[in-house]
Amino acid sequence: MHLPRRLAVFLADPMAPYAVALAAQLIFLGYMKDDAYIEYRYATNAAHGHGLTFNVGDAPVEGFTSFLWTVFLIVPAWLHLPMLAFAKLAGAAALVGCIVVTARLVGARGGDERAVQVARWLVATNASLLVWAQSGMETVQTAFVVVAAVYFLELRRHWPAMLLAAAAALLRPECHLVLFLVGAVVVWRRAPLPVLVALLAVGAVHYWRWRYFGGLLPNTALVKSGRLIWRHGLRQLGELMVSSLAGICIALTIVEAWRKRDAVAVISAAAVLLFCVYLVRIGKDEMFLMRLFIPVWPLALAMAAERLARGWRFLPVAVCIAGILWLGPRLPTVGYWLLGERSHVPLAQLMKKHARPGDVVIFQDLGQTPWAAMELRFVDPIGLVDSVIGHVRYREHSSPFSMALTEKGQAEVVDHLFALDPKLIAFVAYPEQYAADVRRSADAARTPAELAAVFEPFVLRNPYYCGLYDDGRFRARFRFVDVIRRKDNYWFVLYERI
Repeated sequence: MHLPRRLAVFLADPMAPYAVALAAQLIFLGYMKDDAYIEYRYATNAAHGHGLTFNVGDAPVEGFTSFLWTVFLIVPAWLHLPMLAFAKLAGAAALVGCIVVTARLVGARGGDERAVQVARWLVATNASLLVWAQSGMETVQTAFVVVAAVYFLELRRHWPAMLLAAAAALLRPECHLVLFLVGAVVVWRRAPLPVLVALLAVGAVHYWRWRYFGGLLPNTALVKSGRLIWRHGLRQLGELMVSSLAGICIALTIVEAWRKRDAVAVISAAAVLLFCVYLVRIGKDEMFLMRLFIPVWPLALAMAAERLARGWRFLPVAVCIAGILWLGPRLPTVGYWLLGERSHVPLAQLMKKHARPGDVVIFQDLGQTPWAAMELRFVDPIGLVDSVIGHVRYREHSSPFSMALTEKGQAEVVDHLFALDPKLIAFVAYPEQYAADVRRSADAARTPAELAAVFEPFVLRNPYYCGLYDDGRFRARFRFVDVIRRKDNYWFVLYERI
């Protein structure tokens, strides 16, 4: 395979992968994940002296997944820095760090300059890393910490390896797997002290969490753990294998571990396989581009780089092109932040007109709307920031994305929501294939009653609200306020207590 001279020079330039990765960051600058605002709200309340709580005055509930990232965000919140901009810069910096450290890991393992350059390109063209670096969340930061831990393990620098592995475990709960794998190697190398210190540090944080939140499992884990549904899990695994041709890199990671059988290759392969099992166990996930696999993705790319570089020349090119092509379907997400400014923020303003500070609002999207209405108390019927609902879902092994609650569970959730005496309830209506008809009907509605009737069938069908709309207490106590369009297939329908 002969490339044009200029293209070959560009591909061989060590700085070219960084330029491509940063260009992608600029393209996806308008992307953000609504869930990021959950951590921002927790951090802001803590910075203002209210503790790690989603709602000021409520008992602490761990409604976020990344403990260390949320705690870290207290600093920019205290300094009154723009949180989303700060998180996006951190994500872009972590992406650059992933390129640097993955390449150095390949070099430290004996890879030549061609293999090192292939590693740079594999990271710089990976769709998952490129998009999620601009999500405002901690995903790519975690990937950077994980690959850095393994890099120092390769160099036999056990103290930074263990401390970084400990940080990874506190960034994402599933990265405790990485902590234990790295720790096992360090103990095998007869250096137990760094392992002991790292485990004590992680244990101290978990003890504090247990005392502060009343449990070791984050409420998000209670809500989303559900039960194993094979068809969902295997579909996730299949999507992973084709996403950016990850299956090739995963297979080569296993080959690298089998052929060389050194400690770093073996634990990298083990981490990759364990995260595949984790994907199958979680099953259906609402977030795209295999978000849950991202923490170990640079490990797979690093282990595969040398063999890709030594094999057919078209193969590393194919993997990189596949990564770029996987960006295509995600290009519409570059308008997510602006979409939120035009829908979630106006909804927050409407809520504040119809409620007083401290009033309870029931709403499923605990992101930009609560962030824009910090003075209101938000509770989601999914249960992310409500321990009662979280324990109901955990008891029934009911993930909101794969399995509905039983009638008993739904009744408990609805009774609990009404016991909170909400002032406002904001439903989400998904017209889906009827979107165009609903838009026309909404535009043609002349009275509030006609407008409410347009969305009633779709509010009734939303499973996240557990039948709340059809409950007699809702019908008797609440009246329609207005609707706000996010997209033609995504509307907010607001009701207030009479």
